[in-house]
Amino acid sequence: MKRLRMFPVAIALMAMALVGCDEVDSGSSASPELTATPTLAPTSATTHSPQPTATPPVKESPASPAATTPPNSLKAATIETLSCEITMARVNDPDGPLNVRSQPDTTANNVVGTLENGTMVTVASEQNGWLQITNPVAGWISQSRTESSCSQKVARVNFTPGSVAFKLSDRILGSGSHRYSFAATSGQTLTITAHEGPLPIVLAPNGGELNADSTLNGASTWTGSLNASGEYILDYPSNFRGFTYETSVELK
Repeated sequence: MKRLRMFPVAIALMAMALVGCDEVDSGSSASPELTATPTLAPTSATTHSPQPTATPPVKESPASPAATTPPNSLKAATIETLSCEITMARVNDPDGPLNVRSQPDTTANNVVGTLENGTMVTVASEQNGWLQITNPVAGWISQSRTESSCSQKVARVNFTPGSVAFKLSDRILGSGSHRYSFAATSGQTLTITAHEGPLPIVLAPNGGELNADSTLNGASTWTGSLNASGEYILDYPSNFRGFTYETSVELK
């Protein structure tokens, strides 16, 4: 009887053991092993510091020479024209020949003659842009259609005491004379140099000509010591041909 009672118990224990084994196997397959994935360390972005742009070298301009004050021997003088009279003119009409009119206007039927370009005329007077001429035809012509300049000119050179230098330049058409006066003292030295045209005649306060030899032989420069104080004159006399002149004058 005892054996029969123990048999069911053994069967039950065996069944329980088998169930336990299945649970262990099921648990092993249901829970897979986790594989650790390595974590990559973040790569820091390389920051490039901006490189300064090379600046091309600046070319230095040569320094301008400092302005210098001219010495006393080069003090500037001013020239004041006291009178200007036109006595000769040359016809220069781009639409020539030039009409000669009976009155200083352009009204109809007042043309009394014509003049070809290059004709020299004698001028008696001026009026509002018109020249009254007496030769070769009497009448009026437009001054703007001629070449004209001061035939008779009187001017004065003004400067402060001391040595001075100045330049004279102008043009004489036909016959005429340009005269420049200036004050000088005894013992000063006058030097004149012609760059164009003839040398002027140097007249002393007493009217005597100081450089007669130089003007006669066509010299381009003259230097002389002034032996009197007073008004001196530089005179450019012209014959019928006329001329252009440019002269440097220095007084020490």
